[in-house]
Amino acid sequence: MAEPGIIEGFHKAGMTMRAWTVDDPATWVTLINSGVHGIITNLPVEALETRTLVKTTG
Repeated sequence: MAEPGIIEGFHKAGMTMRAWTVDDPATWVTLINSGVHGIITNLPVEALETRTLVKTTG
């Protein structure tokens, strides 16, 4: 998994970062909090619910 500093470097360069085929909810939370722009998963409903929870609870 990418380190937060690497993701920040992508942001500073005007690039986006997406993670592919992540099906673990704990990893989704880590990626969301790290600032990735997209997560590809086999569990889209659950991932969206997790994103909503993370965004509303901080």
